[in-house]
Amino acid sequence: MRIGDLIKTKRMEKGLSQDQLAQLIGSTQRVVSNWEANKNEPSPVYIPKLSNTLNIPLEELTSTPELFSDFAEKKEDNKLLQLINALHETEVITSDNIDENTQAIIISMVKKYLKEKEGRD
Repeated sequence: MRIGDLIKTKRMEKGLSQDQLAQLIGSTQRVVSNWEANKNEPSPVYIPKLSNTLNIPLEELTSTPELFSDFAEKKEDNKLLQLINALHETEVITSDNIDENTQAIIISMVKKYLKEKEGRD
């Protein structure tokens, strides 16, 4: 199942409109619509929010083949995804305790660190 199909199925099971889901995760109806139409995939910032809101295990969201396809060839981004998953699983990063802007800052800092680390190895 593609990521957009999964999001749509789970959203409908919850009885949510696209707009309601968008509000819950801090996005827009148009963005949700594009995900569900498989026009693009959620950015890493939205994965924990979708997981929490739609009760989709992170493993299920992150194992869809097309998710992060543009990141697949970049080691640092694969490491970043693993770190985000680990932080979410331990509830260090959740939509309840860290806002979207803070999550984006953390992701940016980790990316920078991983790039610098790879340059030293």
